[in-house]
Amino acid sequence: MQKDRGFARVEFIANQPEILEQLRKGHTRRAVYDELASKGKITMSYQRFCHYVSGKGRTKRVSVQPVVSIESTSVSASSSKPFDHNNQVTEETRHRLLGDE
Repeated sequence: MQKDRGFARVEFIANQPEILEQLRKGHTRRAVYDELASKGKITMSYQRFCHYVSGKGRTKRVSVQPVVSIESTSVSASSSKPFDHNNQVTEETRHRLLGDE
């Protein structure tokens, strides 16, 4: 049975909140697609799914913001100590880092 023209778009829009949430959590497009397809929520092809996620379809582009912003995890540039890479590892440091006995 052939689906009506535009049915994939309807499926995408109906599931868009869930799609956005999963992408924001860091799931891949493939993982989101597979999950929705296994639940029977979408029947479109993966190619068409990616088409809508990337904004090439007749819906607005899906803007996915990460749950953790880069700014909150960045190291402050105004550190009081300059960076000094010491590539010499002492026995004490090796035991502390690796937990060797």
